[in-house]
Amino acid sequence: MLPGSSFFQPAKCENIYLPSMKLLVFLLLTLNAYAQDSTFYVRTTGPMPFMEFGPGDDRLGGAKMSYLDSNLLLKVVDSFATDYIVQLSRLHRGYISKLNTRRDSVTVVPPFHLSSSWRVYGDAKHDYISIALDERLPYRSQHALNPSKIIIDIFGVTTNTNWITQMGTAKEIKNTWYEQLEDDVLRVHIELKHKQHWGHYICVQIHGGNGFSDEYLVSKAYRDSRINRIFEGTNEINRLLTVDMVLKRAMKGRIDLMGPAMAVSKELVSIPDFNSDDDREFSKERKLIVNFKKAILMTAGAAVQKLMMKLESEQEILMHIADMAIETYHAESALLRLMKLTSKKGPDACAYERDIVQTFLYDTADRINKYGKDAINSFAEGDEQRMMLLGIKRFTKAESFNGKAARRRIADKLIADNSFAL
Repeated sequence: MLPGSSFFQPAKCENIYLPSMKLLVFLLLTLNAYAQDSTFYVRTTGPMPFMEFGPGDDRLGGAKMSYLDSNLLLKVVDSFATDYIVQLSRLHRGYISKLNTRRDSVTVVPPFHLSSSWRVYGDAKHDYISIALDERLPYRSQHALNPSKIIIDIFGVTTNTNWITQMGTAKEIKNTWYEQLEDDVLRVHIELKHKQHWGHYICVQIHGGNGFSDEYLVSKAYRDSRINRIFEGTNEINRLLTVDMVLKRAMKGRIDLMGPAMAVSKELVSIPDFNSDDDREFSKERKLIVNFKKAILMTAGAAVQKLMMKLESEQEILMHIADMAIETYHAESALLRLMKLTSKKGPDACAYERDIVQTFLYDTADRINKYGKDAINSFAEGDEQRMMLLGIKRFTKAESFNGKAARRRIADKLIADNSFAL
């Protein structure tokens, strides 16, 4: 730049920059108005709805922010694939599955909610903290160490609490206090007497400031039904996630599921090829595994086409398809191990292992057939149902096998070794 010159030329600023700024302001106002009109409110539904920090996913889903109670009020500001983006507070957003929400008639809510009285107490089994609020609002919780405490952030809340009634009946809770983390985020600190605790549960109940008082039946119902929250352990959760995560990745284009599924559908209406030129060892077993996978593709593909987004809420169908996949994985793993062992030791030295694998494959075919039929009968009807049931029968057809003789040989081996070496 030359000495004495100006970076902004007045003529250019007047003729070019100002109209552009006006256009920019107009666009921003238009977009802002559109955003305000497009927001709406939903309530959480379903068993154990949860929020995520972002839209990413892996085999266990996106990074969980917190599990939520039902019927919480959430403000939807945007949408991403199968999730809603919700405004938790002025500075915080979260992601929640659309299937875990229902549209609410609320159109106007106050800019913030005030907390009221607190009560901390205990009984023979549990300690409780009740915080009176005028609405069922979202939250997140975490467990901190040194000192051991539970931290709960309640979004959209400004404290109006003048006292906390802490009864001497609480046995595990050492102290309770709050912190106004932001203008509309109230943080609750629950200090514990021990470094480890057996878990906590957050319930935004319908009894207002009374909380979980013993005068209400909800307190007894909560304590009596606690076991119902832990029946579905890690294995059951993974059964649901197995199919759900594959379908989500297929919908995002990360894997091609519908292409192979359509190829299997075309194969169903074609004349089967009974001639096989594959003379490799274990060729029949290899073909059986391939057919198991075709049965999964056929069933899962048809379920996606028929139910679309509703499939996520059809847990029985998801678990039947997951069981088909799990059985196929076990069968293929067993066969691959037998093939590897045979290549090292030779067929004669692996007769015992071969009996085990062939027995397992023979039984697996019947199990996959049962899971496939149960899944298909849950969503298909008419000609489609009949065609798919024929496909399941075709893809799970195993060659005749003397299972009794194989099991006796396996038992003889175990008796001779005097040990259960399986």
